[in-house]
Parts: sequence; C-alpha cells; structure tokens
Amino acid sequence: MKIHLVHAKSGKDLATIDDLDSSTYIIEVKKRYQKIKRHLYPARQALKKGNKRADKALHDSDTLEKHGIKDGDKLYFKDLGPQVGYTTVFLAEYTGPLLTYLLFYLRPPLVYGSAAADKPMDLAVHLAAMCWSFHYIKRLLETIFVHRFSHATMPILNLFKVSTCVWL
Repeated sequence: MKIHLVHAKSGKDLATIDDLDSSTYIIEVKKRYQKIKRHLYPARQALKKGNKRADKALHDSDTLEKHGIKDGDKLYFKDLGPQVGYTTVFLAEYTGPLLTYLLFYLRPPLVYGSAAADKPMDLAVHLAAMCWSFHYIKRLLETIFVHRFSHATMPILNLFKVSTCVWL
C-alpha cells in the first residue's frame, strides 16, 4: 500500500510512503515521514484525512483501516511547530512562583531596598514562606513522580503564555 502526504495548506505533494498495509498505525506513518524529514518528529506532525479546517487530526493509535484509507489515498500534513513535554511545562510553571517568593523572603533588600535588611521578620512571614515552599515543592515532586499526562506535548510558545499566567 502507498500513501501520499500532501501539505494541508498549499496542496504540495510532500512524500510518498510505501510498503504499508491496512493494519499500519498512524504513528508508523509519522515515523516513516520523519526518516525523510528528520526535524519533523512525530509529536510535531498532524495528519488529517481531509484538508478542511473542521477535519480532525488522526490519532497515533488508530490504524489506516479504521479511517478507510486505501492504496493511493492522500493524507494531509500539518506542521504543529516545536513541541515541549507537559512535564517540562509544569516544572517551569511551579518553579517560577517558588523562586520568586523565596527571593522576596531570603533577600528583602534586593526587592524593598537597603532599609529592609535591618527589619526583623515576623513569625507569620516565616510560616508563610514554609507553607508556600512546601506547596510548590510538593507540586514539583508530584509532577515528576505521580502525574501521567494524556497528551505528550504542547506547542512551545504556549509554555510562555501559561507560565506568565501562573507566575503573575
């Protein structure tokens, strides 16, 4: 079986993937295309059966047969851009507030001026710093050891959008 990959916007023929059968998974088609275009790793690729905006990307775990794709059919390719893993996203999100708060707590003269160095801190300030640190360290550890994410990646530009919202 042979599948033609076509650019979704321009309609330009990108590649022909040979030696497939109806039980081939979409992820295998993506991996074969990566062999042709090295920088297009599978998480960066979206393959659709049609080139309309409403057409959904095919899931990696689906087979060609499930979508009725036959010999000589076209799949429409879209480059999703650079991707970043969700673990990295959450680590960046939670590290920012932790470090920002600790900067205010550990180095008040840097933030409030030299007069703040001589002022004693109240017990509530120390307790708040412990609670804040515990909360975000717990979130960091949960991200590393507990969470499993349903989507492997997201566009790298979204990292900055999401982190900005959380950090501020």
